[in-house]
Amino acid sequence: MIKFLHTGDFHLDSPFLGLNGDEAIERRRDRRRLLRRIVELGNSEGVSLLLLAGDLFDGKNAYYETAKEIADALNDSRARVFIAPGNHDAFTHDSPYRSVRFPQNVHIFKSREIERVDIPELGLTVYGAGFDGENCDASLLSGFRAEESGISVMLMHGNLAGADYNPIKESEIAESRLTYLALGHIHAASGLKTAGKTFYAYPGCPEGRGFDETGDKGVLLGELSAAGVKAEFRTVSEYRYMERSVDLTGVTDTVGAIREILPEDTAKETCRLTLTGRCDAPDLGLLESSLKDRFYKLIIRDGTQPAKNVWDGMDGDDLAGLFLQSLNRAYNGTDDENEREKLLLAAKFGMAAFENRDIN
Repeated sequence: MIKFLHTGDFHLDSPFLGLNGDEAIERRRDRRRLLRRIVELGNSEGVSLLLLAGDLFDGKNAYYETAKEIADALNDSRARVFIAPGNHDAFTHDSPYRSVRFPQNVHIFKSREIERVDIPELGLTVYGAGFDGENCDASLLSGFRAEESGISVMLMHGNLAGADYNPIKESEIAESRLTYLALGHIHAASGLKTAGKTFYAYPGCPEGRGFDETGDKGVLLGELSAAGVKAEFRTVSEYRYMERSVDLTGVTDTVGAIREILPEDTAKETCRLTLTGRCDAPDLGLLESSLKDRFYKLIIRDGTQPAKNVWDGMDGDDLAGLFLQSLNRAYNGTDDENEREKLLLAAKFGMAAFENRDIN
C-alpha cells in the first residue's frame, strides 16, 4: 500500500483583482505558505508520493520569492514529489520552474512526451507529461498503455470537459491500464471516479480565488494498492469565498437576522451577501459597518423589493377591491389594536387567496 497526496491549481501570484492593492499583496503572500501546509499534512500522514498536477504558478511572470518558497517547502517533504506543469505554468525557456534549483526529491515532467519513472522500493511506476507551451489541443493520453504488472500512476494537467488544454477522453483513461490518473486543470473537486479499471480524479484547487471557487477547498489524500485506489478529500483552505443570502421579509432586526445565518468563524471569508424579500429599503451603510468586522471582506447586494402595503388595490372595482374596502372601513373604525391586527391579517390572507400566492 502506497499513501499519496494529490493537489494542483494553486495559481500562485494571482492578481486578486477584486481586492485592493494591500489586500492583494497580503493574499499572495499567504498563498505562498499554502504548499508548506500541504507538505506538513503529507508528512504527518506518512505519504510516500506527492503529486502536483500543474498550474502551481498563475503565469510565467511569477515572483522569484514564490518559486523559492515552493522549492524550500518541497525540500521539507519526506515524499517523492512529481510535478506536471500546466497551461499557466508551462515549462518554457522563461518558466518560473527554471528560476530556482529544486531539491533531489522533486521530479518535473518537462515536455509533452510521456516520461516514465520507476520507484522499485515502492513497487511503483510514475508516468507523466507537462505542458511546454500554453496550449495543447491534442490528448497526451491518446494511445498510451501502461504495463499491466505493478502499480502505475500518471500525473497530467488535462481537460475532461473541453476540446483544448490536453482534452482527455474517458475512453482513453479506460484504455490506459493505469492504476490511477492524477489530473489538474478543473478547479472543482471531482471525487474519485473510474473509467474501466482505472481510477482518476481532480482534487480541485486547494484554496479559492474568487466567487467562481466558493466553499471549502482542499486536496486528495489516498492509498494505492494492487486492489485499487482509496482517497478522501481533506480541506486545507484557510481563506474562502462564500455566497450567502438572507430573506428580510417581515424582519425587524436586520443585523440580527443576518448574524443568525452566519457560522461562528468567518474572519477569513470573503462573503457576497444578497438581501432578498419584501421590506423597507435596508440601510446598507449601517449593515456594512455592523458586520464588516466578521469578515475578511464583505460585499452586500440589495435584492429586496419594497414592502407591499396591505391596502394596495383597495381602489379597484373588482371583488378584491371591495373586499379590501370593507376591511379598511372596519380597520379605521376601531381603536382596538388587537382588532386592527386581526383585520390586517385577514387582509393579507384574503389577498394571498385572491392572487393564489403565499402570504408575505
